[in-house]
This record gives sequence, C-alpha cells and structure tokens, in this order.
Amino acid sequence: MQILDILERYPCHIRVWNEEYALGNKVKQKNQLIAKMTIGVGDPLFYPIHFVDSVCEQIMENPFAPLKIQAQFFDDLEQQRALSQLQQATKGAHIISPAQGRIECVAQGVSKARSLQRLGNHLQISANEMVAIGAEDYDIDMLQQVGLGVAMGNATKQVKEAADWVTRSIEQNGVAYMIKEVFRKQMRINV
Repeated sequence: MQILDILERYPCHIRVWNEEYALGNKVKQKNQLIAKMTIGVGDPLFYPIHFVDSVCEQIMENPFAPLKIQAQFFDDLEQQRALSQLQQATKGAHIISPAQGRIECVAQGVSKARSLQRLGNHLQISANEMVAIGAEDYDIDMLQQVGLGVAMGNATKQVKEAADWVTRSIEQNGVAYMIKEVFRKQMRINV
C-alpha cells in the first residue's frame, strides 16, 4: 500500500498484477484530448486489465497480494523523484528502473531466474532443457541458467553478451522468429 500511495502522487500509469488480472489507474487527461493509448508494449494481450480511479483504494476494498507493481512515467524528472522516494520509504521490496520511464516493484528475492527454477522443479524439467528470452539487465541471471539463453534484438548490450543467441527485435517478431528457428533446427534429419 505504501508503494501505491507514493506512486499515485505522480502522473504515471500504474499496473498492479495478481494471478488473474491487473488493476490500472485512469490517468487524468486534458479535456481537449479525445482518447489516449492506455495499453503498453509489455501488457499481456489476454490478461484483463481493470481501470479504476484509485488503485490504492481498490486494493483496500478488495485486498490481494500483488505479484508486481509497475509504473510508466511521462516525465524523466518525475520518474527519478518517485524512484528515490520509493527506495527511501519502502522495505522488503525490490524496486528497479529497468527502462527509461518505467519503475517496477516486486517482493524481495523474487526474480525470473527463481521462478524458472521453481517451475522446472514442479514440472521435473532441468534448466538445461529450458529456453529463456530476455531484453533487460535483470534477465541476465535467467538467461545464464538455462540451456538456451536468447536475447532480443532490442536487448541491452550486457544481455546480448550474456546470451547464447540474439534473435530479432520485438518490432521484428523476435520471439516468433526464435521459436521457428529452434524448432526448424531440431527437425533437421542428419543423414
């Protein structure tokens, strides 16, 4: 609640995810604007987002433990102020700014690498049998622990260096291209 209370003081898009849906705030807009794009590149297409006036109030009325809190800022200075305030005020949360204009908050110790480890244990799949795709620096641990670590074409330099393979960018359908290429190479018959 403390994270949301701080974020709602800034002009930003807020998303709070749980297992079934996400909550998003309605951003105050100028009267002369007819509409404004509210879906982002990172928003899942088949995951419902419920827009509310106050995410904080909605969670107080219908409590749930969020998996992740994300905020997209329109102004770099506002983002830096919010990030600084969050880092000073919150304990037990991992708060990062993985990309320009964005802040992400998860519980301390939560990571994609740990999630893959837990999923692998549950499904009895070794890390060597897994493929992971990433673009941000926080994806490096995940890419290094799997059998095939793939960096998106739009990934940071550090991610590309840590990956086994670099696919096309998100704009060039890099994930689909990577899947097609991996299966195509697996289907080759050696005579």
